[in-house]
Amino acid sequence: MSQERLTERNDLRAYLDAELSYPVTLSTVRDRLGQVTVIAPDSDESETLASIVEHVDDDSYESADELFETVVSRLPDAYIGRKYYDDRGSTLAVAGSAEDESL
Repeated sequence: MSQERLTERNDLRAYLDAELSYPVTLSTVRDRLGQVTVIAPDSDESETLASIVEHVDDDSYESADELFETVVSRLPDAYIGRKYYDDRGSTLAVAGSAEDESL
């Protein structure tokens, strides 16, 4: 089987739903989709589904949502993006500042 690639992690849930019939066993997931690569933001660190679920103990999944949650919960830090990013600003509020006072 040639290696398939997913363009985004966000495509994974729909892909799992389309490619598998549920309930499904983990061994079936590994056999049928183990070579599928889930692309990390830095594509050099992308991993296959087989490597992502390598140490999973669950035997079966009742739905694509359940399988997706298992896979996503085991994605390494490379899939997080910018770790500790905060788009609300880089300054911390100073206790007792005028902005903190009630009107």
